Amino acid sequence: SQNYTDYQSTFDQLTSDDYDLIDFFAYHVGNTNHVASIYAPQAGDFIHEGSLDSNTFKINANNHATNGWMPVDMNVEELSNGTFYSALYRQTGDARMMHWGMAATEYQQWMNFYLSNGWDLVMVQNYTDGTRYAAIWNK
Repeated sequence: SQNYTDYQSTFDQLTSDDYDLIDFFAYHVGNTNHVASIYAPQAGDFIHEGSLDSNTFKINANNHATNGWMPVDMNVEELSNGTFYSALYRQTGDARMMHWGMAATEYQQWMNFYLSNGWDLVMVQNYTDGTRYAAIWNK
């Protein structure tokens, strides 16, 4: 874990040393923003975008999907200055769906829909004091 403002230099250094970002989680303690991230030597390219508002996040995710980049991980960043969104994209070769801002009942409806249609849950995150969910499914 490190201070949020120091994250970009760590990202630049590790990716230049042929490490790929595997997981990313931004959070705050009081008024200080932090990042926890995991890197590993891994073949293949990735795209990571963070600290986006919901609308920009949606537009970018759709554009990436059009070009074959699917979300493999996402994070709702509840930071001291607001709520933002990040995702890690790879060219997975499968279909992926990502939803965020869901209440518990919406999450359960989407979960039932995707599971009944042969999709698997890739990740889920609960946020906003347990009132909202973000999730990714793949097929």
